[in-house]
Amino acid sequence: MGDRYPGHIPRALAEVLGQPPHELQVIWMALRHVGVEVPERYEGEVAAALHFLIPFAISHPDKWRAAAANELRRLRDGGTFAPATIAIAPIGEPR
Repeated sequence: MGDRYPGHIPRALAEVLGQPPHELQVIWMALRHVGVEVPERYEGEVAAALHFLIPFAISHPDKWRAAAANELRRLRDGGTFAPATIAIAPIGEPR
């Protein structure tokens, strides 16, 4: 595999990817609340939540939950969402 994608599944990434989809609801609802366009279909909602969480699992493996929660708080408190960092497109539609 390439330099950027791990050859094994790190613990934090496994935790994110292994979450039951229904437990991700709080994430996609929070993203919608701060103005992120999250697809209405369940698959798109789950994908949006995972897409939001995965960078935290990779960049903050020991504290990804806290880092994601801090980012959601920052957004809730009026912070700017950086779509260039986390771009979400509906499933089946090109970016």
